[in-house]
Amino acid sequence: MILALASGDDPCVELVRRAVLARGGELFALDTGQFPTAALLRLEPERWAEARLGVGASSLSIGEVSAIWIRHFTPGAGLPTDLEPALDRACRSQSSAALWALVESLPVFTLDPPEVLLQAPLKPRQMQLARAAGLDVPRTLLTNDPAAVRAFAALCPTGIVTKLVSSSLSVDGSDGREPIYTRRVEPGELASLEGLDLCPMLFQERVEKALELRITVVGSQMFTAAVDPTTSALGADDWRRDRALLKSFRPYRDLPEAVGARLFALLDRLGLDFATVDLILTPDGRYVFLEVNTISFFSFVELATSLPISGAVADLLLGRSAPRVERPADLRRLAAE
Repeated sequence: MILALASGDDPCVELVRRAVLARGGELFALDTGQFPTAALLRLEPERWAEARLGVGASSLSIGEVSAIWIRHFTPGAGLPTDLEPALDRACRSQSSAALWALVESLPVFTLDPPEVLLQAPLKPRQMQLARAAGLDVPRTLLTNDPAAVRAFAALCPTGIVTKLVSSSLSVDGSDGREPIYTRRVEPGELASLEGLDLCPMLFQERVEKALELRITVVGSQMFTAAVDPTTSALGADDWRRDRALLKSFRPYRDLPEAVGARLFALLDRLGLDFATVDLILTPDGRYVFLEVNTISFFSFVELATSLPISGAVADLLLGRSAPRVERPADLRRLAAE
């Protein structure tokens, strides 16, 4: 039995559910947005195997769980809208803590452990480790100082782009919640950069593109797909902005073995058995690292390319393939024994 902690609109969960069922297993998906208002948890630490988790008539005995797949944590999404702000914050924080406590209490394989997921998304750390692993990393600046941005831009003849320090922030869009996309900083914007003093941002030299690669790593397997963003004015700086490009990904089989080895070394250092990595292939043949995504979508890549990503995730969760990351002795397992 696999426990997936997800959101209600995650297509990756359905793909993996089908793969798990085809292999003789089961997957119980909890929409974490339904906790605590519609989902009930009962957990006594000294009798963790007797704990139960459920929504309505659908209930799961925690003792049956053999692995946990962490996708999205959105506890409190169903809280009443008229709660006092302080109470709303308390309910959300305690609900998140309760689900984290559940994950930490179970002596089973977790993809990926909470402590790893909390640290890995920070882009400056990713870039440091990527450079140490021998990957080509664009010149980057993290700052809230407009003068530093102007000086940085003067050193980047191809221009600069800006992006978030952490990708966890989203905004309301035409199709629901959308990420804040990477975008080019136009020369005319450098004069003011209003509001930067209130919100630090990442600035990066703009890298010319022949292709963009989305590499999905599942344990020791690497699935590489490519898209040509130069065909889209809307998606030129961030392919996610052009929905048509999601269907344009194709399998890419020319990734140099040395680049793949460096990516594995980076993910080993981050402690990730699952991740997606974004690279740029430049017109002169360089593979330039952009970022590692921890809990990211791979369904559009699988549907466009037929790469068997969901099957690889199912195999890892079911124990049919071994994790790549070696972890220290797990105190949860020792306590359970």
